Amino acid sequence: MTYEQKKKFINDEIELTRKEILKKVDNMPEEWSGVQLRMYISDYFQGIRMESLHTPKRMREYKNDVLVNNL
Repeated sequence: MTYEQKKKFINDEIELTRKEILKKVDNMPEEWSGVQLRMYISDYFQGIRMESLHTPKRMREYKNDVLVNNL
């Protein structure tokens, strides 16, 4: 992917995730603070990540890329 394609992908994914999470706001407990909301967002992204990196080889390559490129 080019730099511009990566930026577009990231922006599109974040926007889609924002819309999906906002659909759930009415079901969230009123007493939730930023702590619980951050945990929910993290859990949401974790679920997406696990779906897309579903093979051990792909996960290994991803972890190596993050380490080697200091991401």
